[in-house]
Amino acid sequence: MKSEPISIRINDALVGILKEEARRLSYEGKKDILYTDLIRDAVQEFASKIEKDAIIDECGGSEILDQSAPLANVLADRNSVLDALSDVLTPEMSEDEWLSMFGFLRNPLSTALQRQAKPIVDSLSLPRAVLEHDTWGPGKSYERDVAGMVYIISRRGAIPDTIQEGETYLMPTFQIACNPGLRMEKILNKDVQYLANLSLRSATSIAKEETANFCSLIEAAMHRNECIHVESITLDALSAGYDLLVSHGLTPRHLIISPTTFTRLSREAGSKKGNWSFGILRADNGSRGMYQDANIRLVDRMRGAESAYFVADNAGYFVERQPVTALMNPNPSKLQGCIVMWTEIGMSISADYMVSCVTTEAK
Repeated sequence: MKSEPISIRINDALVGILKEEARRLSYEGKKDILYTDLIRDAVQEFASKIEKDAIIDECGGSEILDQSAPLANVLADRNSVLDALSDVLTPEMSEDEWLSMFGFLRNPLSTALQRQAKPIVDSLSLPRAVLEHDTWGPGKSYERDVAGMVYIISRRGAIPDTIQEGETYLMPTFQIACNPGLRMEKILNKDVQYLANLSLRSATSIAKEETANFCSLIEAAMHRNECIHVESITLDALSAGYDLLVSHGLTPRHLIISPTTFTRLSREAGSKKGNWSFGILRADNGSRGMYQDANIRLVDRMRGAESAYFVADNAGYFVERQPVTALMNPNPSKLQGCIVMWTEIGMSISADYMVSCVTTEAK
């Protein structure tokens, strides 16, 4: 069908609303949608309605109704099914009752496992320690610094997306889940310690996945910045990365390094005086010491050459749409009991100059 371009004028406020809605639909549908697509679809839908109304007027309505009789039967059948389901699934049902209809059970065991898992994820997940926590809300927008990019994770494991237009952006969320199974003999053994270990491993797995996605976000932000290249990561070499954030008027709040780098720098600090302190090596996301005003945090998920990352205060946001949750979901076909543990989160780096990098990677 031949098309013809048209030109229309729309006030700025409406354009802003359309752009925000287009971004939201892009995140939810995992495809690019422009605000002009929304305008075109609305015009086409309106034109189709006018055309349909004209045909009904010409036919007096009777012929159209006869032709749509099979469709009417389908709609009637669907409505009867909806009525039957509505008698079973009602909005007044509690969340636990609703979940149980699909085989997900919340019981004292799942509640105890969830209570154990939540602090473990909080203590091991790096983005929960580095990014600013915020409460998730449907359609909630965040301000974007017009002088820089915003980096977000649109879905788990995806390459971070870049937002470079608009004064605000929406925070997409993604799910991280694990589903460990318990063989029947383990259940009948009533081994409480085994269940505790299973919960620990599940929570640790979720925390590691959150950290891996955060590391991808950090590395994406650094692709636009010029890293500081050095022959080796030393206490003196780190000062260049620290000073770079200070030169932008920012406060370096976190220094992210690998356990190997931490061990070497800790030995160096033992023989050199300076504005730093090193604690003991541990696996959690707590501060392992200080480099000037930056908390030293460890991660073993970074790829490539040895690098150190300084992250500024309020560099980005971490939202938790679904807190860490545990439910039971039996698997009779495999004679197993299963624990379903998951969370739904979102994270962003608000601007590319919020992070600086000192690396041994060749230019």
